[in-house]
Amino acid sequence: MICFLLFATIISFYLAAKKECSKGSSTHSKFFEINYGKTNTRFFVKESYDLSSDPCEKMSNQKFRMLYKKYTLGQDVEHIIDTANSEPDLEKCDKNIRGNLILANHIWNTQIGQLCWKHVKDEKSTVYGEIFLKAMHNVRQCCSKSQPNSPTTDDTDIQVAIVLGYLFMSGIIFLVVVGGIVNIIACISQILRSWGALHEPIHSSDSDYDFDDNKKL
Repeated sequence: MICFLLFATIISFYLAAKKECSKGSSTHSKFFEINYGKTNTRFFVKESYDLSSDPCEKMSNQKFRMLYKKYTLGQDVEHIIDTANSEPDLEKCDKNIRGNLILANHIWNTQIGQLCWKHVKDEKSTVYGEIFLKAMHNVRQCCSKSQPNSPTTDDTDIQVAIVLGYLFMSGIIFLVVVGGIVNIIACISQILRSWGALHEPIHSSDSDYDFDDNKKL
Protein backbone atom coordinates (compact mmCIF):
# COMPACT_ATOMS: atom_id res chain seq x y z
CA MET A 1 0.00 0.00 0.00
CA ILE A 2 1.32 3.35 -1.00
CA CYS A 3 0.80 6.07 1.36
CA PHE A 4 1.18 9.60 -0.01
CA LEU A 5 -0.49 11.71 2.69
CA LEU A 6 1.31 12.96 5.97
CA PHE A 7 -0.81 14.69 8.61
CA ALA A 8 0.65 16.93 11.34
CA THR A 9 -1.61 17.06 14.40
CA ILE A 10 -1.53 20.00 16.77
CA ILE A 11 -1.42 18.76 20.36
CA SER A 12 -3.16 20.87 23.00
CA PHE A 13 -1.70 21.69 26.39
CA TYR A 14 -2.67 18.26 27.72
CA LEU A 15 -2.18 14.77 26.42
CA ALA A 16 -4.76 13.37 24.03
CA ALA A 17 -6.28 9.98 24.64
CA LYS A 18 -4.08 6.91 24.51
CA LYS A 19 -4.48 4.86 21.37
CA GLU A 20 -4.91 1.41 22.89
CA CYS A 21 -6.65 0.26 26.05
CA SER A 22 -4.33 -1.84 28.20
CA LYS A 23 -5.69 -4.70 30.27
CA GLY A 24 -7.03 -3.48 33.57
CA SER A 25 -6.86 0.18 32.59
CA SER A 26 -9.29 2.63 34.19
CA THR A 27 -12.62 3.00 32.46
CA HIS A 28 -13.39 6.41 34.00
CA SER A 29 -11.53 9.38 35.38
CA LYS A 30 -11.49 9.83 39.16
CA PHE A 31 -13.17 13.20 38.70
CA PHE A 32 -16.06 11.47 36.94
CA GLU A 33 -16.37 8.78 39.60
CA ILE A 34 -16.45 11.36 42.40
CA ASN A 35 -18.70 13.99 40.82
CA TYR A 36 -20.93 12.66 38.07
CA GLY A 37 -24.49 12.43 39.33
CA LYS A 38 -23.31 13.08 42.88
CA THR A 39 -22.34 16.75 43.09
CA ASN A 40 -23.21 20.00 41.35
CA THR A 41 -19.68 20.38 39.97
CA ARG A 42 -19.76 21.47 36.34
CA PHE A 43 -17.79 19.32 33.94
CA PHE A 44 -17.98 21.91 31.16
CA VAL A 45 -19.39 25.35 30.36
CA LYS A 46 -22.39 24.74 28.13
CA GLU A 47 -22.53 28.41 27.17
CA SER A 48 -19.16 28.05 25.41
CA TYR A 49 -20.59 25.69 22.82
CA ASP A 50 -22.25 28.03 20.35
CA LEU A 51 -24.48 26.21 17.87
CA SER A 52 -25.18 29.41 15.93
CA SER A 53 -21.56 29.97 14.88
CA ASP A 54 -19.73 28.43 11.92
CA PRO A 55 -18.59 25.02 13.20
CA CYS A 56 -15.85 24.80 10.55
CA GLU A 57 -14.15 28.04 11.56
CA LYS A 58 -10.46 27.42 12.30
CA MET A 59 -9.89 28.20 15.92
CA SER A 60 -6.82 28.26 18.17
CA ASN A 61 -7.10 27.66 21.92
CA GLN A 62 -6.09 31.25 22.63
CA LYS A 63 -8.65 32.72 20.24
CA PHE A 64 -11.38 30.51 21.66
CA ARG A 65 -10.50 31.46 25.23
CA MET A 66 -10.78 35.16 24.31
CA LEU A 67 -14.39 34.60 23.23
CA TYR A 68 -15.39 33.41 26.71
CA LYS A 69 -13.20 35.36 29.11
CA LYS A 70 -15.74 35.36 31.91
CA TYR A 71 -15.84 31.55 32.00
CA THR A 72 -12.15 30.73 31.74
CA LEU A 73 -11.28 30.55 35.44
CA GLY A 74 -10.53 26.91 36.23
CA GLN A 75 -11.46 25.87 32.70
CA ASP A 76 -9.44 24.48 29.81
CA VAL A 77 -10.11 24.78 26.11
CA GLU A 78 -11.07 21.19 25.40
CA HIS A 79 -11.22 19.29 22.11
CA ILE A 80 -14.38 17.22 22.37
CA ILE A 81 -13.02 14.87 19.72
CA ASP A 82 -9.37 14.49 20.68
CA THR A 83 -6.72 15.82 18.31
CA ALA A 84 -4.90 12.47 18.26
CA ASN A 85 -5.69 8.80 18.89
CA SER A 86 -9.44 9.26 18.59
CA GLU A 87 -11.73 8.12 15.76
CA PRO A 88 -9.63 6.20 13.16
CA ASP A 89 -11.59 7.57 10.19
CA LEU A 90 -11.05 11.12 11.46
CA GLU A 91 -7.33 10.76 12.09
CA LYS A 92 -6.35 13.13 9.30
CA CYS A 93 -9.11 15.66 9.95
CA ASP A 94 -8.48 19.02 11.59
CA LYS A 95 -9.92 19.02 15.12
CA ASN A 96 -9.05 22.67 15.74
CA ILE A 97 -12.42 23.96 14.62
CA ARG A 98 -15.00 25.93 16.59
CA GLY A 99 -17.56 23.14 16.40
CA ASN A 100 -15.19 20.84 18.33
CA LEU A 101 -14.09 23.20 21.11
CA ILE A 102 -15.61 23.80 24.50
CA LEU A 103 -14.52 25.04 27.94
CA ALA A 104 -14.16 22.09 30.31
CA ASN A 105 -13.14 21.66 33.93
CA HIS A 106 -9.35 21.73 34.23
CA ILE A 107 -9.09 18.71 36.55
CA TRP A 108 -11.49 16.59 34.51
CA ASN A 109 -9.80 17.52 31.24
CA THR A 110 -6.40 16.55 32.64
CA GLN A 111 -7.55 13.20 34.01
CA ILE A 112 -9.63 12.08 31.06
CA GLY A 113 -6.65 12.66 28.79
CA GLN A 114 -4.92 9.74 30.50
CA LEU A 115 -7.54 7.23 29.38
CA CYS A 116 -7.64 5.30 26.13
CA TRP A 117 -10.01 6.60 23.47
CA LYS A 118 -12.61 3.86 23.95
CA HIS A 119 -13.11 4.91 27.56
CA VAL A 120 -12.74 8.61 26.75
CA LYS A 121 -15.48 8.25 24.15
CA ASP A 122 -17.79 6.52 26.62
CA GLU A 123 -17.21 9.09 29.34
CA LYS A 124 -17.50 12.11 27.08
CA SER A 125 -20.66 10.72 25.50
CA THR A 126 -22.15 10.44 28.98
CA VAL A 127 -21.06 13.90 30.11
CA TYR A 128 -21.63 15.90 26.91
CA GLY A 129 -24.65 14.04 25.57
CA GLU A 130 -25.84 15.53 22.27
CA ILE A 131 -22.91 17.96 22.20
CA PHE A 132 -20.53 15.03 21.73
CA LEU A 133 -22.52 13.72 18.76
CA LYS A 134 -22.67 17.22 17.30
CA ALA A 135 -18.91 17.69 17.64
CA MET A 136 -18.30 14.33 15.94
CA HIS A 137 -20.57 15.38 13.10
CA ASN A 138 -18.86 18.76 12.79
CA VAL A 139 -15.36 17.28 12.52
CA ARG A 140 -16.48 14.78 9.89
CA GLN A 141 -18.47 17.32 7.88
CA CYS A 142 -15.82 20.05 7.99
CA CYS A 143 -13.17 17.52 7.02
CA SER A 144 -15.07 16.49 3.89
CA LYS A 145 -15.53 20.17 2.94
CA SER A 146 -11.86 21.01 3.28
CA GLN A 147 -10.72 17.93 1.34
CA PRO A 148 -13.52 17.25 -1.18
CA ASN A 149 -11.29 15.65 -3.79
CA SER A 150 -8.87 13.80 -1.56
CA PRO A 151 -8.71 10.15 -2.65
CA THR A 152 -9.46 7.45 -0.13
CA THR A 153 -6.99 4.64 0.50
CA ASP A 154 -9.04 2.31 -1.69
CA ASP A 155 -9.14 4.87 -4.51
CA THR A 156 -5.39 5.30 -4.30
CA ASP A 157 -4.78 1.56 -4.49
CA ILE A 158 -7.02 1.33 -7.55
CA GLN A 159 -5.17 4.18 -9.25
CA VAL A 160 -1.82 2.55 -8.54
CA ALA A 161 -3.07 -0.79 -9.91
CA ILE A 162 -4.26 0.95 -13.09
CA VAL A 163 -0.90 2.67 -13.59
CA LEU A 164 1.03 -0.56 -13.01
CA GLY A 165 -1.30 -2.41 -15.39
CA TYR A 166 -0.80 0.28 -18.02
CA LEU A 167 2.98 0.09 -17.67
CA PHE A 168 2.89 -3.71 -17.90
CA MET A 169 0.79 -3.69 -21.06
CA SER A 170 2.96 -0.94 -22.57
CA GLY A 171 6.02 -3.08 -21.91
CA ILE A 172 4.45 -6.10 -23.63
CA ILE A 173 3.40 -4.00 -26.64
CA PHE A 174 6.90 -2.54 -26.86
CA LEU A 175 8.49 -6.00 -26.88
CA VAL A 176 6.04 -7.24 -29.52
CA VAL A 177 6.74 -4.22 -31.75
CA VAL A 178 10.51 -4.55 -31.36
CA GLY A 179 10.33 -8.29 -32.05
CA GLY A 180 8.21 -7.66 -35.14
CA ILE A 181 10.66 -5.09 -36.47
CA VAL A 182 13.59 -7.47 -35.94
CA ASN A 183 11.74 -10.25 -37.79
CA ILE A 184 10.87 -7.92 -40.68
CA ILE A 185 14.49 -6.81 -41.00
CA ALA A 186 15.63 -10.45 -40.99
CA CYS A 187 13.09 -11.36 -43.70
CA ILE A 188 14.10 -8.41 -45.88
CA SER A 189 17.74 -9.38 -45.48
CA GLN A 190 16.97 -12.98 -46.48
CA ILE A 191 14.99 -11.82 -49.53
CA LEU A 192 17.82 -9.58 -50.66
CA ARG A 193 20.35 -12.41 -50.33
CA SER A 194 18.09 -14.74 -52.32
CA TRP A 195 17.53 -12.08 -54.98
CA GLY A 196 21.26 -11.51 -55.30
CA ALA A 197 21.93 -15.25 -55.67
CA LEU A 198 19.43 -15.57 -58.56
CA HIS A 199 20.99 -12.74 -60.55
CA GLU A 200 24.62 -13.72 -59.99
CA PRO A 201 26.37 -14.36 -63.44
CA ILE A 202 27.42 -17.99 -64.26
CA HIS A 203 31.12 -18.44 -65.27
CA SER A 204 32.26 -21.52 -67.31
CA SER A 205 35.06 -23.54 -65.78
CA ASP A 206 38.33 -24.41 -67.67
CA SER A 207 37.37 -28.09 -67.92
CA ASP A 208 34.12 -27.24 -69.65
CA TYR A 209 35.99 -25.01 -72.12
CA ASP A 210 38.49 -27.75 -72.95
CA PHE A 211 35.67 -30.22 -73.46
CA ASP A 212 33.99 -27.92 -75.93
CA ASP A 213 37.24 -27.29 -77.77
CA ASN A 214 37.91 -31.04 -78.12
CA LYS A 215 34.41 -31.53 -79.44
CA LYS A 216 35.01 -28.92 -82.11
CA LEU A 217 38.26 -30.56 -83.14
